[in-house]
Amino acid sequence: MPSGFPGPTEPANVDARGQAFLDELKTKGVTVAGNGEIAISTANYICAAKRQGVPNDQISTFVTANVGSEAAASGAEITAEQAGATAQTYIDAASAKYCS
Repeated sequence: MPSGFPGPTEPANVDARGQAFLDELKTKGVTVAGNGEIAISTANYICAAKRQGVPNDQISTFVTANVGSEAAASGAEITAEQAGATAQTYIDAASAKYCS
């Protein structure tokens, strides 16, 4: 990183729950950007939204947008269809491995 680069330059501390979520994404073929911080932030949203009773279509829309942002952050280009499919993978992985 260039000197003076804004933001943390060290990897985020990922707890066991976060690592299980990231590992689940990896097994499903999803490559997360950077240290996984965006992905874990997305998982936190998914869990909170589910607890608050946010409709699934609204969760999916928000997660799809995050997936697109994360892809852009990692330099990847994905279609809207790919973003939607990846968003569902995030939702499934968060529900299975992260939300508790």
